[in-house]
Amino acid sequence: DQISTTLSVARSLAIRPTGSTIRYPDSAEDFKRLGKELGAERILLGHYLLVGDQLQITMEAVDVASDRIVWRDTVNVPKDNLLALQAQIAATVRGQLAPLLGVSAFVRDVTPAPENAEAYQLYLRSLALGADPEPNQQAVAMLRRSLELDPKYARGWATLALRYYDLARFGGGGAAALELSDAAAERALQLNPDDPGPAGELILHRAERGQLTTAIRQARTLLNRRPDDAESHHTLSYVLRYAGGLDEAGHECDTANMLNPNVGGSCSTTFMQLANYKRALDFVRKDLSSEYSKAHAIEILLRQGKVEQALKIPAPKMTNWESYKMLLACAAKQPQDVIARLASSVAADDDPEMNYFYAGHLAYCGRVDDANRMLQTAVDGHYCSYPAIDNDPFFDKVRSSPGFLKVREAAKSCRDTFVK
Repeated sequence: DQISTTLSVARSLAIRPTGSTIRYPDSAEDFKRLGKELGAERILLGHYLLVGDQLQITMEAVDVASDRIVWRDTVNVPKDNLLALQAQIAATVRGQLAPLLGVSAFVRDVTPAPENAEAYQLYLRSLALGADPEPNQQAVAMLRRSLELDPKYARGWATLALRYYDLARFGGGGAAALELSDAAAERALQLNPDDPGPAGELILHRAERGQLTTAIRQARTLLNRRPDDAESHHTLSYVLRYAGGLDEAGHECDTANMLNPNVGGSCSTTFMQLANYKRALDFVRKDLSSEYSKAHAIEILLRQGKVEQALKIPAPKMTNWESYKMLLACAAKQPQDVIARLASSVAADDDPEMNYFYAGHLAYCGRVDDANRMLQTAVDGHYCSYPAIDNDPFFDKVRSSPGFLKVREAAKSCRDTFVK
Protein backbone atom coordinates (compact mmCIF):
# COMPACT_ATOMS: atom_id res chain seq x y z
CA ASP A 1 0.00 0.00 0.00
CA GLN A 2 2.76 2.46 0.84
CA ILE A 3 4.64 1.75 -2.38
CA SER A 4 1.44 2.35 -4.37
CA THR A 5 0.69 5.50 -2.37
CA THR A 6 4.18 6.91 -2.95
CA LEU A 7 4.25 6.17 -6.67
CA SER A 8 0.63 7.17 -7.33
CA VAL A 9 1.62 10.85 -7.34
CA ALA A 10 4.39 10.33 -9.87
CA ARG A 11 3.73 11.83 -13.26
CA SER A 12 3.30 9.50 -16.25
CA LEU A 13 3.43 6.31 -14.20
CA ALA A 14 0.51 3.87 -14.01
CA ILE A 15 0.33 1.66 -10.93
CA ARG A 16 -1.65 -1.56 -10.98
CA PRO A 17 -3.73 -1.88 -7.79
CA THR A 18 -2.86 -4.49 -5.20
CA GLY A 19 -6.20 -6.20 -5.67
CA SER A 20 -5.30 -7.22 -9.21
CA THR A 21 -2.20 -9.10 -8.03
CA ILE A 22 -3.75 -11.12 -5.21
CA ARG A 23 -4.20 -14.07 -7.56
CA TYR A 24 -0.41 -14.30 -7.97
CA PRO A 25 0.82 -15.41 -4.54
CA ASP A 26 3.90 -17.24 -5.81
CA SER A 27 6.98 -15.08 -6.33
CA ALA A 28 8.46 -17.75 -8.64
CA GLU A 29 6.06 -16.81 -11.42
CA ASP A 30 6.67 -16.40 -15.15
CA PHE A 31 7.13 -12.63 -15.11
CA LYS A 32 6.71 -12.23 -18.86
CA ARG A 33 3.29 -13.87 -18.56
CA LEU A 34 2.40 -11.78 -15.51
CA GLY A 35 3.48 -8.61 -17.26
CA LYS A 36 1.25 -9.40 -20.22
CA GLU A 37 -1.76 -10.27 -18.04
CA LEU A 38 -1.36 -7.18 -15.83
CA GLY A 39 -0.34 -4.81 -18.60
CA ALA A 40 2.85 -3.95 -16.69
CA GLU A 41 6.44 -3.32 -17.77
CA ARG A 42 7.89 -3.75 -14.27
CA ILE A 43 6.75 -6.01 -11.46
CA LEU A 44 7.60 -5.35 -7.83
CA LEU A 45 7.73 -8.26 -5.43
CA GLY A 46 9.09 -8.85 -1.97
CA HIS A 47 9.21 -11.02 1.09
CA TYR A 48 9.64 -10.55 4.81
CA LEU A 49 11.60 -12.29 7.53
CA LEU A 50 11.28 -12.05 11.31
CA VAL A 51 14.64 -12.19 13.08
CA GLY A 52 14.19 -11.78 16.81
CA ASP A 53 12.55 -8.39 17.33
CA GLN A 54 13.46 -7.19 13.85
CA LEU A 55 11.31 -7.26 10.74
CA GLN A 56 13.28 -7.44 7.51
CA ILE A 57 11.57 -6.66 4.20
CA THR A 58 13.29 -7.24 0.87
CA MET A 59 11.90 -5.68 -2.30
CA GLU A 60 12.84 -6.42 -5.91
CA ALA A 61 11.82 -4.84 -9.21
CA VAL A 62 11.77 -7.15 -12.22
CA ASP A 63 11.94 -5.89 -15.79
CA VAL A 64 9.35 -7.94 -17.69
CA ALA A 65 10.94 -7.75 -21.15
CA SER A 66 14.39 -8.95 -20.03
CA ASP A 67 13.08 -11.11 -17.15
CA ARG A 68 15.78 -9.82 -14.79
CA ILE A 69 16.00 -8.01 -11.46
CA VAL A 70 16.81 -4.34 -12.02
CA TRP A 71 16.55 -3.13 -8.40
CA ARG A 72 16.75 -4.68 -4.97
CA ASP A 73 16.78 -3.24 -1.45
CA THR A 74 16.24 -4.38 2.13
CA VAL A 75 14.58 -2.50 4.99
CA ASN A 76 14.96 -3.41 8.68
CA VAL A 77 12.69 -2.08 11.45
CA PRO A 78 11.49 -3.20 14.89
CA LYS A 79 8.69 -5.71 14.22
CA ASP A 80 6.08 -3.71 16.14
CA ASN A 81 6.85 -0.34 14.54
CA LEU A 82 4.68 -0.06 11.42
CA LEU A 83 5.13 3.70 11.25
CA ALA A 84 8.90 3.35 10.98
CA LEU A 85 8.39 0.74 8.28
CA GLN A 86 6.04 3.03 6.38
CA ALA A 87 8.48 5.93 6.55
CA GLN A 88 11.46 3.84 5.39
CA ILE A 89 9.57 2.31 2.48
CA ALA A 90 8.28 5.74 1.40
CA ALA A 91 11.81 7.18 1.45
CA THR A 92 13.33 4.17 -0.35
CA VAL A 93 10.69 4.10 -3.06
CA ARG A 94 10.89 7.84 -3.68
CA GLY A 95 14.68 8.04 -3.57
CA GLN A 96 15.67 4.80 -5.32
CA LEU A 97 12.83 2.99 -7.08
CA ALA A 98 11.05 5.99 -8.62
CA PRO A 99 14.11 7.23 -10.59
CA LEU A 100 14.66 3.69 -11.86
CA LEU A 101 11.10 3.68 -13.21
CA GLY A 102 11.76 6.91 -15.09
CA VAL A 103 9.98 9.25 -12.68
CA SER A 104 11.32 12.79 -13.01
CA ALA A 105 8.57 14.69 -11.19
CA PHE A 106 5.84 14.18 -8.62
CA VAL A 107 2.46 15.90 -8.52
CA ARG A 108 3.18 16.90 -4.94
CA ASP A 109 6.25 16.84 -2.75
CA VAL A 110 4.94 15.03 0.31
CA THR A 111 2.39 12.25 0.74
CA PRO A 112 0.70 12.71 4.14
CA ALA A 113 1.85 9.93 6.44
CA PRO A 114 -0.03 8.04 9.19
CA GLU A 115 0.68 9.07 12.78
CA ASN A 116 -0.76 6.20 14.84
CA ALA A 117 0.47 2.61 14.54
CA GLU A 118 -2.76 0.93 15.63
CA ALA A 119 -4.77 3.13 13.28
CA TYR A 120 -2.45 2.35 10.38
CA GLN A 121 -2.74 -1.39 11.05
CA LEU A 122 -6.55 -1.16 11.00
CA TYR A 123 -6.40 0.79 7.75
CA LEU A 124 -4.16 -1.84 6.13
CA ARG A 125 -6.39 -4.68 7.27
CA SER A 126 -9.45 -2.95 5.79
CA LEU A 127 -7.81 -2.98 2.35
CA ALA A 128 -7.93 -6.77 2.24
CA LEU A 129 -11.74 -6.86 2.53
CA GLY A 130 -13.99 -7.02 -0.54
CA ALA A 131 -16.64 -4.53 -1.66
CA ASP A 132 -19.68 -6.80 -1.32
CA PRO A 133 -22.08 -5.80 1.49
CA GLU A 134 -20.88 -7.96 4.40
CA PRO A 135 -17.10 -7.45 4.08
CA ASN A 136 -17.69 -3.80 3.24
CA GLN A 137 -19.52 -3.29 6.55
CA GLN A 138 -16.51 -4.78 8.36
CA ALA A 139 -14.16 -2.47 6.48
CA VAL A 140 -16.26 0.58 7.38
CA ALA A 141 -16.07 -0.33 11.07
CA MET A 142 -12.27 -0.77 10.86
CA LEU A 143 -11.77 2.54 9.10
CA ARG A 144 -14.00 4.46 11.48
CA ARG A 145 -11.98 3.14 14.43
CA SER A 146 -8.74 3.87 12.57
CA LEU A 147 -9.75 7.49 11.95
CA GLU A 148 -10.80 7.97 15.55
CA LEU A 149 -7.20 7.13 16.46
CA ASP A 150 -5.62 9.09 13.60
CA PRO A 151 -8.05 11.73 12.30
CA LYS A 152 -5.43 13.44 10.10
CA TYR A 153 -4.65 10.44 7.86
CA ALA A 154 -5.91 11.55 4.45
CA ARG A 155 -5.66 8.13 2.80
CA GLY A 156 -7.90 6.68 5.49
CA TRP A 157 -10.60 9.28 4.82
CA ALA A 158 -10.37 8.74 1.05
CA THR A 159 -10.75 4.98 1.53
CA LEU A 160 -13.68 5.47 3.91
CA ALA A 161 -15.40 7.65 1.28
CA LEU A 162 -15.26 4.73 -1.17
CA ARG A 163 -16.53 2.29 1.45
CA TYR A 164 -19.47 4.54 2.36
CA TYR A 165 -20.30 4.84 -1.33
CA ASP A 166 -20.42 1.04 -1.66
CA LEU A 167 -22.63 0.96 1.43
CA ALA A 168 -24.94 3.55 -0.12
CA ARG A 169 -25.29 1.86 -3.49
CA PHE A 170 -24.92 -1.85 -2.77
CA GLY A 171 -25.51 -2.28 0.96
CA GLY A 172 -28.83 -0.51 1.48
CA GLY A 173 -27.30 2.61 3.06
CA GLY A 174 -29.02 4.95 0.60
CA ALA A 175 -28.85 8.73 0.78
CA ALA A 176 -27.62 8.78 4.39
CA ALA A 177 -24.53 6.68 3.55
CA LEU A 178 -23.89 8.81 0.46
CA GLU A 179 -23.79 11.92 2.65
CA LEU A 180 -21.26 10.18 4.89
CA SER A 181 -19.22 9.43 1.76
CA ASP A 182 -19.40 13.14 0.85
CA ALA A 183 -18.12 14.14 4.27
CA ALA A 184 -15.26 11.62 4.21
CA ALA A 185 -14.16 12.69 0.71
CA GLU A 186 -14.28 16.38 1.67
CA ARG A 187 -12.20 15.68 4.78
CA ALA A 188 -9.65 13.79 2.65
CA LEU A 189 -9.36 16.78 0.31
CA GLN A 190 -8.92 19.18 3.22
CA LEU A 191 -5.94 17.11 4.35
CA ASN A 192 -4.59 16.39 0.87
CA PRO A 193 -5.97 18.75 -1.81
CA ASP A 194 -3.94 17.15 -4.61
CA ASP A 195 -5.46 13.66 -4.34
CA PRO A 196 -7.62 13.03 -7.45
CA GLY A 197 -9.40 10.08 -5.78
CA PRO A 198 -11.78 11.89 -3.40
CA ALA A 199 -12.20 14.73 -5.89
CA GLY A 200 -13.41 12.20 -8.46
CA GLU A 201 -15.66 10.54 -5.89
CA LEU A 202 -17.46 13.82 -5.20
CA ILE A 203 -17.92 14.38 -8.94
CA LEU A 204 -19.62 10.98 -9.28
CA HIS A 205 -21.95 11.86 -6.40
CA ARG A 206 -22.95 15.09 -8.13
CA ALA A 207 -23.71 13.23 -11.35
CA GLU A 208 -25.91 10.76 -9.50
CA ARG A 209 -27.77 13.64 -7.86
CA GLY A 210 -28.48 15.18 -11.25
CA GLN A 211 -26.00 18.07 -10.94
CA LEU A 212 -24.60 17.34 -14.39
CA THR A 213 -23.46 20.83 -15.41
CA THR A 214 -21.24 21.08 -12.34
CA ALA A 215 -20.12 17.47 -12.59
CA ILE A 216 -19.05 17.73 -16.24
CA ARG A 217 -17.13 20.96 -15.61
CA GLN A 218 -15.35 19.53 -12.57
CA ALA A 219 -14.57 16.25 -14.32
CA ARG A 220 -12.90 18.07 -17.21
CA THR A 221 -10.95 20.26 -14.78
CA LEU A 222 -9.77 17.18 -12.87
CA LEU A 223 -8.66 15.51 -16.10
CA ASN A 224 -6.76 18.62 -17.21
CA ARG A 225 -4.83 18.45 -13.92
CA ARG A 226 -4.03 14.74 -14.31
CA PRO A 227 -4.28 13.69 -17.98
CA ASP A 228 -2.13 10.63 -17.18
CA ASP A 229 -4.51 9.39 -14.45
CA ALA A 230 -6.78 6.50 -15.51
CA GLU A 231 -9.29 7.17 -12.75
CA SER A 232 -9.76 10.77 -13.94
CA HIS A 233 -10.61 9.52 -17.44
CA HIS A 234 -13.04 7.04 -15.90
CA THR A 235 -14.67 9.81 -13.86
CA LEU A 236 -15.30 11.86 -17.00
CA SER A 237 -16.69 8.80 -18.81
CA TYR A 238 -19.10 8.19 -15.93
CA VAL A 239 -20.46 11.72 -15.98
CA LEU A 240 -20.77 11.77 -19.76
CA ARG A 241 -22.79 8.55 -19.66
CA TYR A 242 -25.31 10.17 -17.32
CA ALA A 243 -25.50 13.13 -19.70
CA GLY A 244 -26.13 10.91 -22.74
CA GLY A 245 -22.72 11.50 -24.34
CA LEU A 246 -22.12 7.81 -24.96
CA ASP A 247 -19.57 8.04 -27.79
CA GLU A 248 -17.28 10.35 -25.84
CA ALA A 249 -17.85 8.29 -22.69
CA GLY A 250 -16.73 5.18 -24.59
CA HIS A 251 -13.60 7.00 -25.76
CA GLU A 252 -12.74 7.97 -22.18
CA CYS A 253 -13.30 4.37 -21.05
CA ASP A 254 -10.87 3.14 -23.70
CA THR A 255 -8.29 5.72 -22.63
CA ALA A 256 -8.66 4.77 -18.96
CA ASN A 257 -8.28 1.10 -19.84
CA MET A 258 -5.18 1.82 -21.92
CA LEU A 259 -3.57 3.68 -19.01
CA ASN A 260 -4.59 1.04 -16.47
CA PRO A 261 -6.40 -2.19 -17.48
CA ASN A 262 -7.81 -2.56 -13.96
CA VAL A 263 -9.78 0.71 -14.01
CA GLY A 264 -13.28 1.28 -15.31
CA GLY A 265 -15.66 -1.42 -14.10
CA SER A 266 -18.70 0.80 -14.72
CA CYS A 267 -17.64 1.11 -18.36
CA SER A 268 -19.54 -2.13 -18.92
CA THR A 269 -22.67 0.04 -18.73
CA THR A 270 -21.33 2.51 -21.29
CA PHE A 271 -20.56 -0.15 -23.88
CA MET A 272 -23.79 -2.01 -23.13
CA GLN A 273 -25.70 1.19 -23.94
CA LEU A 274 -23.66 1.51 -27.14
CA ALA A 275 -24.79 -2.07 -27.96
CA ASN A 276 -21.13 -3.16 -28.00
CA TYR A 277 -21.73 -6.21 -25.82
CA LYS A 278 -18.40 -7.88 -26.45
CA ARG A 279 -16.58 -4.80 -25.15
CA ALA A 280 -18.99 -4.54 -22.20
CA LEU A 281 -18.18 -8.11 -21.16
CA ASP A 282 -14.46 -7.27 -21.28
CA PHE A 283 -15.03 -4.91 -18.35
CA VAL A 284 -17.29 -7.33 -16.47
CA ARG A 285 -14.59 -10.01 -16.65
CA LYS A 286 -12.23 -7.81 -14.64
CA ASP A 287 -13.99 -8.99 -11.47
CA LEU A 288 -16.30 -11.95 -12.03
CA SER A 289 -16.55 -12.67 -8.29
CA SER A 290 -18.46 -9.52 -7.27
CA GLU A 291 -22.23 -9.22 -7.04
CA TYR A 292 -22.02 -6.07 -9.20
CA SER A 293 -20.32 -8.02 -12.00
CA LYS A 294 -22.89 -10.81 -11.77
CA ALA A 295 -25.66 -8.26 -12.25
CA HIS A 296 -23.99 -6.76 -15.30
CA ALA A 297 -23.29 -10.17 -16.80
CA ILE A 298 -27.02 -10.95 -16.56
CA GLU A 299 -27.85 -7.61 -18.21
CA ILE A 300 -25.47 -8.14 -21.12
CA LEU A 301 -26.24 -11.81 -21.77
CA LEU A 302 -29.98 -11.22 -21.89
CA ARG A 303 -29.52 -8.30 -24.28
CA GLN A 304 -27.54 -10.67 -26.49
CA GLY A 305 -30.35 -13.20 -26.34
CA LYS A 306 -28.19 -15.71 -24.43
CA VAL A 307 -30.94 -16.65 -22.01
CA GLU A 308 -29.60 -20.04 -20.91
CA GLN A 309 -26.24 -18.54 -19.98
CA ALA A 310 -27.89 -15.69 -18.07
CA LEU A 311 -30.09 -18.10 -16.09
CA LYS A 312 -26.99 -19.87 -14.79
CA ILE A 313 -26.06 -16.71 -12.85
CA PRO A 314 -27.92 -16.22 -9.56
CA ALA A 315 -29.61 -12.91 -8.83
CA PRO A 316 -27.11 -10.50 -7.21
CA LYS A 317 -27.27 -10.40 -3.43
CA MET A 318 -27.60 -6.65 -3.14
CA THR A 319 -30.01 -4.77 -0.90
CA ASN A 320 -32.94 -3.30 -2.87
CA TRP A 321 -31.91 -5.02 -6.13
CA GLU A 322 -35.09 -7.12 -6.17
CA SER A 323 -35.60 -6.16 -9.81
CA TYR A 324 -33.03 -8.77 -10.89
CA LYS A 325 -35.15 -11.55 -9.41
CA MET A 326 -38.06 -10.36 -11.58
CA LEU A 327 -35.80 -10.10 -14.63
CA LEU A 328 -34.57 -13.68 -14.26
CA ALA A 329 -38.12 -14.91 -13.60
CA CYS A 330 -39.22 -13.35 -16.90
CA ALA A 331 -36.25 -14.88 -18.72
CA ALA A 332 -37.23 -18.26 -17.28
CA LYS A 333 -40.87 -17.68 -18.41
CA GLN A 334 -42.31 -18.15 -14.95
CA PRO A 335 -46.08 -17.66 -14.44
CA GLN A 336 -47.45 -14.13 -14.71
CA ASP A 337 -48.69 -14.09 -11.11
CA VAL A 338 -45.13 -14.76 -9.93
CA ILE A 339 -43.79 -11.99 -12.14
CA ALA A 340 -46.50 -9.57 -10.98
CA ARG A 341 -45.63 -10.24 -7.36
CA LEU A 342 -41.94 -9.64 -8.02
CA ALA A 343 -42.71 -6.49 -10.03
CA SER A 344 -44.61 -5.04 -7.08
CA SER A 345 -41.38 -5.06 -5.07
CA VAL A 346 -39.42 -2.98 -7.62
CA ALA A 347 -39.03 0.50 -6.13
CA ALA A 348 -37.30 3.61 -7.47
CA ASP A 349 -33.73 4.26 -6.33
CA ASP A 350 -32.03 7.55 -5.47
CA ASP A 351 -29.47 6.79 -8.22
CA PRO A 352 -31.24 7.55 -11.52
CA GLU A 353 -29.06 5.10 -13.45
CA MET A 354 -30.49 2.24 -11.37
CA ASN A 355 -33.97 3.46 -12.33
CA TYR A 356 -32.92 3.17 -15.98
CA PHE A 357 -31.93 -0.46 -15.35
CA TYR A 358 -35.17 -1.16 -13.49
CA ALA A 359 -37.17 0.39 -16.34
CA GLY A 360 -35.40 -1.93 -18.75
CA HIS A 361 -36.22 -4.94 -16.58
CA LEU A 362 -39.89 -3.98 -16.43
CA ALA A 363 -39.96 -3.43 -20.19
CA TYR A 364 -38.32 -6.81 -20.82
CA CYS A 365 -41.12 -8.34 -18.74
CA GLY A 366 -43.75 -6.55 -20.84
CA ARG A 367 -44.95 -4.27 -18.05
CA VAL A 368 -45.42 -1.27 -20.30
CA ASP A 369 -46.87 1.36 -17.96
CA ASP A 370 -44.54 0.45 -15.08
CA ALA A 371 -41.53 0.61 -17.41
CA ASN A 372 -42.47 4.02 -18.79
CA ARG A 373 -43.06 5.44 -15.31
CA MET A 374 -39.70 4.17 -14.07
CA LEU A 375 -37.94 5.47 -17.17
CA GLN A 376 -39.52 8.88 -16.61
CA THR A 377 -38.20 8.78 -13.03
CA ALA A 378 -34.69 8.19 -14.42
CA VAL A 379 -34.97 11.14 -16.82
CA ASP A 380 -36.45 13.38 -14.12
CA GLY A 381 -33.31 12.60 -12.10
CA HIS A 382 -31.21 13.92 -15.05
CA TYR A 383 -30.19 10.50 -16.32
CA CYS A 384 -30.34 11.38 -20.00
CA SER A 385 -31.43 7.97 -21.31
CA TYR A 386 -31.16 8.97 -24.99
CA PRO A 387 -29.63 7.56 -27.20
CA ALA A 388 -29.29 4.51 -24.90
CA ILE A 389 -33.00 3.64 -25.14
CA ASP A 390 -32.82 3.58 -28.94
CA ASN A 391 -30.00 1.00 -28.77
CA ASP A 392 -31.44 -1.08 -25.95
CA PRO A 393 -33.37 -4.24 -26.96
CA PHE A 394 -34.91 -4.42 -23.48
CA PHE A 395 -37.30 -1.63 -24.56
CA ASP A 396 -38.50 -3.38 -27.73
CA LYS A 397 -41.82 -4.38 -26.14
CA VAL A 398 -42.69 -0.81 -25.10
CA ARG A 399 -41.08 1.18 -27.91
CA SER A 400 -44.31 1.98 -29.75
CA SER A 401 -46.33 2.96 -26.67
CA PRO A 402 -47.34 6.64 -26.30
CA GLY A 403 -45.77 6.78 -22.84
CA PHE A 404 -42.41 5.61 -24.17
CA LEU A 405 -42.43 8.12 -27.03
CA LYS A 406 -43.11 10.91 -24.54
CA VAL A 407 -40.24 9.84 -22.26
CA ARG A 408 -37.94 9.48 -25.27
CA GLU A 409 -38.48 13.13 -26.19
CA ALA A 410 -37.74 14.16 -22.59
CA ALA A 411 -34.57 12.02 -22.60
CA LYS A 412 -33.43 13.56 -25.90
CA SER A 413 -34.03 17.06 -24.53
CA CYS A 414 -32.04 16.15 -21.42
CA ARG A 415 -29.11 14.94 -23.56
CA ASP A 416 -29.20 18.05 -25.74
CA THR A 417 -28.96 20.25 -22.64
CA PHE A 418 -25.61 18.78 -21.59
CA VAL A 419 -24.04 17.36 -24.75
CA LYS A 420 -23.58 19.79 -27.63
